[in-house]
Amino acid sequence: QNLSVGAAGVNKVGAEGDIFRRVIRYSLILTAAVGVVAMIEAYVIPGIVPTP
Repeated sequence: QNLSVGAAGVNKVGAEGDIFRRVIRYSLILTAAVGVVAMIEAYVIPGIVPTP
């Protein structure tokens, strides 16, 4: 739904597939980067994560 709204906002109605193909790569890279940072914080420097 957000992709459709964004496409309509930039006058690219009907090009949602094109936009998705261009954006998915960056979304997956960003997701992997956030996961790596979380794993580093949890296992390499566990003192940074508060414990109860």
